[in-house]
Amino acid sequence: MKYTESQVLNILKSVTDQPKDILDKWHKEKDNEYLDLTKYRYSLFLYSFPIIINGEEVATITLANIHNTGVEGLEDVLMSKYLTTDIYNNSLDAFSHENYMSAYLSIHKELKLTPHPKDNNFYAFESTFLDADGKEINYHLSFGYSEIPELYEKYISQQNGWCSYRFDNDVNIQIKQNDFSGWEMGKKINEVIKARIRDQKINMICK
Repeated sequence: MKYTESQVLNILKSVTDQPKDILDKWHKEKDNEYLDLTKYRYSLFLYSFPIIINGEEVATITLANIHNTGVEGLEDVLMSKYLTTDIYNNSLDAFSHENYMSAYLSIHKELKLTPHPKDNNFYAFESTFLDADGKEINYHLSFGYSEIPELYEKYISQQNGWCSYRFDNDVNIQIKQNDFSGWEMGKKINEVIKARIRDQKINMICK
């Protein structure tokens, strides 16, 4: 029998006054279960890179190849195991039709961007990140919407040569369309889980 989250909470309420904490803890433990690579094959693209502004990492972008792969229904499971449930649930997501890749934006600190000289209501930032092989890849980050054609084409539109992601909070990410290297999804997720379990054990011992 399958229970909804609200039904599980009601059951837990009969034995504890902190049902939500128990459910959250269970979710996090589920995040730490390794993928069963004998049951599925997850040789899919996955890569994360930091957004660094003024020397400070303010957000992380994760790109994942899930669309039309046969594992679309496992998106919540896969990304929760990689990012953890808390981070995944608090991340914004978008999709690019240029490369059929999903992007997840995890914001750690306020995105303080500089207003563009041609439009003070529009904020833009240009930088690069290194792919898994150390190759430099260009990207644009912008916030808001500009009616100036030049800015719209450069930072927002689905223009040729760039993969565009537009998130619900008006943040736009454009990544130069290069064949950049990433990680094998299943292998990387299990590596992240292994490191997370090790760190949790160290924290428990230190306490």
